[in-house]
This record gives sequence, structure tokens and C-alpha cells, in this order.
Amino acid sequence: MEEDIAMEDLLERYKLGIKETVWFVCCVVVPLTVWFMVIKSELVQANAKIVIVEENEQKLAQEINILKTRMNDKLEAIHKDVGEIKGELKRIRR
Repeated sequence: MEEDIAMEDLLERYKLGIKETVWFVCCVVVPLTVWFMVIKSELVQANAKIVIVEENEQKLAQEINILKTRMNDKLEAIHKDVGEIKGELKRIRR
């Protein structure tokens, strides 16, 4: 009789432990897992956007350098032309 009561008590404790474990998994573990998966997905997307922005930045920097080189070449040509014009004006004045 006492053994039956002890077994029933043990069985009730076991059932309670299972209920608490199921509650913990359902209410804590699963939501946290989903939350971390969502955060990971957002981080992956953010990293992909960062890579794209960095690539665009490099392309723009290259284009800016090309434009600077062209502008310097044009300014040198203008400077040369102005020098020639000044020389021609001096020659005409004499």
C-alpha cells in the first residue's frame, strides 16, 4: 500500500516535471530560437547590403579618380593654350 502511494507520488512528480519541461520549451526555447533566427537573417541581409555599398563606393572612387585625371589633363591643355596665347599677344605687340 505504501509502495503504491510512493509510486503514484513519483508518477505525479514525473508528470509535473514533463509539463514544466514542455511549458519551458514551448514558451521560452522555441520563441528564443525563432527570435535568434530572425536576427541572424536580418544580419545576413545587412551584411549583403554593406558589401554592395562598399562595391559601389569603390566604383565611385575609381570614377572620381578617372574624372580628376581627365580634368587635370584638360586644365594642363588650357594652361598650355593660355601660355601660347600670351606668347602670341607679346609677339603681336612688338
